[in-house]
This record gives sequence, C-alpha cells and structure tokens, in this order.
Amino acid sequence: MNNQKTAVGYQHIWDFLGQTWKWEKRHQDVFNEIKNTISSHDTLQLFNPEQQIIITTDASNDGIGAVLLQKDQNEFERPVMHVSRTLKKAENNYSTTEKEALAIIYAVKKFNEYIYGRKFNIVTDHKPLEGIFDSKSGLSSIASSRITRWWSYLAGYNYMVTYRSGK
Repeated sequence: MNNQKTAVGYQHIWDFLGQTWKWEKRHQDVFNEIKNTISSHDTLQLFNPEQQIIITTDASNDGIGAVLLQKDQNEFERPVMHVSRTLKKAENNYSTTEKEALAIIYAVKKFNEYIYGRKFNIVTDHKPLEGIFDSKSGLSSIASSRITRWWSYLAGYNYMVTYRSGK
C-alpha cells in the first residue's frame, strides 16, 4: 500500500480505551484509500488455472524481475506473483539482450509450478527476444551458446513471446 504508514498512523485511535470516538473526514479518507488499494490492480489475486497466463519480464543493469499476471473479470491484468533479484557479478557483463533473456528464464523457473503444461504468454519490452524465442521458428545459427541453451530450455514449454513497449 502506498500510504500504509498513514493508515497505520491512525491505528492509535482504536487503542484509546474509554474514550468517545468520532468518525471524522480524515478517518473516512484513510478508509477510502485502503479500500481503493485493496480493489486496485496492484493487489495480488489468487491463481486460477482456467485463466490465461501472462508473464511480464524486465531487466536493468542492476537486476531482473518478472510478474505473473492473469486477467480479472473486467479484463484487467492483475498480478498473482512478483519475483526479482539482483544480477550476479558475471551477469553484469551480459549484453542487454542476454539480460532480458535471463529475466525470461528466471521467471519461467520461478513460475514453473503455475505454467508447466499450460499455454502462457511472455511479455517483454525487448523487441529482439520476440524473434529469438519464437517457438515456431528455429533459432538463428549466430545466436550465442548461452541464448541457445536458454532457447532449448524453453522448448519444453508452450509459450509465445510478445513485445510490449516499456514506456
């Protein structure tokens, strides 16, 4: 919650014993904020094996991360699970494409229990990965050995890679 400290700050109101308590506008504001946060798209939802699975991934110079998403009844993508980690020393030397690909591999391994045996969509903001990990076409002969290993690993899954601008 963005303003959880504010909401918790008013907790002391309930701690006063024997005091007359009056619901004021500031209490209603905090209550509304909590209610909106709980119903917002940032709140985790339970995994539903019957719904479409979407994995978004990203990489930076410092780390990699991914979010497992599913659409709710209003067709909004809602997070089920988040994962991230910092890059290891050797991974800092990877090219941008390799870092972005590493984020995909990391996500697939972390979300394996949710995605294995199911069709899912990987969304990346790195356009070259859409072609590199296209499960329908073969891997280019000029791909690095690291990318080749990762491509082979992903061959055991039923997925599609889609590009979505990170901006």
